[in-house]
Amino acid sequence: MKKNSRFCLTVLSVGILISHSAYADSQALKDLKIHIGSVQRVLTDPKLADREHRDERRRIALTVLHQVFDFREMSRCSSLMCWSKRT
Repeated sequence: MKKNSRFCLTVLSVGILISHSAYADSQALKDLKIHIGSVQRVLTDPKLADREHRDERRRIALTVLHQVFDFREMSRCSSLMCWSKRT
């Protein structure tokens, strides 16, 4: 039993490593990392760190996020399956 579980764990680990490397080089993931880095730079900017710049920091971060994500389309797609079941 113990030998079988070790084998399963090994196979699972190898599978995770292989699948991770396949997605790690995708262009979409690279683009996403760039945009997330932009938001992180805004949130950690020392010029905007104090409390009085909180609204400006939030506005700039949301502007960057709205350039990357179409929130209306994301909400429509995520609710489409539930909506069709209920109507």
